[in-house]
Amino acid sequence: MNKGNFDVQGLSILALGILGDNTALPELRKIVEKKTKPFVRGAAVLALGLLKDKASVPLLIKVVEKEEAVDPVTWLYAVQALGMIGDAQAAPVLQKVLDKCEKRLDLQYPHIII
Repeated sequence: MNKGNFDVQGLSILALGILGDNTALPELRKIVEKKTKPFVRGAAVLALGLLKDKASVPLLIKVVEKEEAVDPVTWLYAVQALGMIGDAQAAPVLQKVLDKCEKRLDLQYPHIII
């Protein structure tokens, strides 16, 4: 996970989530907090979602609330990860994301009724 180019790192990290390796959780959280390359960080965020790590919900909420403009790739993956985890404490922030998306859709495509 710590060697190779960023593509290999990201795919290795994602594999940990797919394989259900909960021993990786502390390291995955560190990667998200470090704000490393978006592909690597995004993979760590998705792995947390795949592992349904409820302890990471506050960290993922923080990413969603503060990083949309700074790191949009990780932001999008954090929204997805929160949905995968399914913890009720994420509901308000996910509702804000949905509301914002609906407003943008209305502005871009006024002929579409939501």
